[in-house]
Amino acid sequence: MHGRTAARSRAAVIVAWALCAAAWSPAAFAEQAWIKEGLRLSLRTTPSADARVVGLVKTGDVVEVLERGEEWTQIRVNGTQEAWIRAGYLQSGPPSAVLLAQRDAEAAELRKRLAKLTQDAEQVQSDYQDLSQRDGGQTETIARLERENVRLESQTQRWPEWIAGACILSVGMILGAMLRGTGRPKQPKLRF
Repeated sequence: MHGRTAARSRAAVIVAWALCAAAWSPAAFAEQAWIKEGLRLSLRTTPSADARVVGLVKTGDVVEVLERGEEWTQIRVNGTQEAWIRAGYLQSGPPSAVLLAQRDAEAAELRKRLAKLTQDAEQVQSDYQDLSQRDGGQTETIARLERENVRLESQTQRWPEWIAGACILSVGMILGAMLRGTGRPKQPKLRF
């Protein structure tokens, strides 16, 4: 049991050292570079013009620089293929053709966003006009209802006057009926 634990501990230490070595390897810190403007370069197996060609890189391709020499540079293409190219054909930033393509793509995206924002602004303007028209109609309706409310309130506030008038009329009729029978003798009605 103790022997297995020690073996596992040693294996864990070895794996940890291997991971650290891989993390600190020169490939982990490889410099990124671009192929210069207007070029197509052959990728070679060794730093020699007579070496076998194993691929091709062109302007704008991104590579990792593994080793620089006076005449040849070792690179890694696509993160896997290692090869050699002539020195002096790399630059630290993207070439102008790549930058132009990036700017063109950004401009196209900005034009699409501008068109969408313009469409949204037109929709907001249309909605605003619709709401303004509805608001005008609602304002007119509110004013009409307020006038009608004032008229109805004035009519409902006159009920005491109506009741007082009805009372005066009723009292007058009662007094008239009472006084009619008193005071003058009845005259015979003429019949023919």
